[in-house]
Amino acid sequence: MADRSSALRDLLHRAGLEVVGHGRVSDARPAAAAWRPVIAGSAEPTRAVPNDHPDLVAELNRQWHRLAFEHDVINAEGEFLISVANQGCSCCERGHWTKVRLAER
Repeated sequence: MADRSSALRDLLHRAGLEVVGHGRVSDARPAAAAWRPVIAGSAEPTRAVPNDHPDLVAELNRQWHRLAFEHDVINAEGEFLISVANQGCSCCERGHWTKVRLAER
């Protein structure tokens, strides 16, 4: 379990996120319920950034950040929940939430 937790922290760190506290969250809706409308075949993006955008990654980050605040995904302390595919708990294959915040970089 420690190896899996360490691997998740490293993955999130490389993505520019830092884990808040122990990270594990149990009092939120199931991650699968949140994923369902996103991965549905009929899902359409809220915003789209063209692949040839001159500053693609920065624009994707700006759009995500704007939508996250607009929909109250990020709290006043800058913290939010993330569910990473294939990073479920050791007792089952369901994913879980991890509380994170944007890192300085």
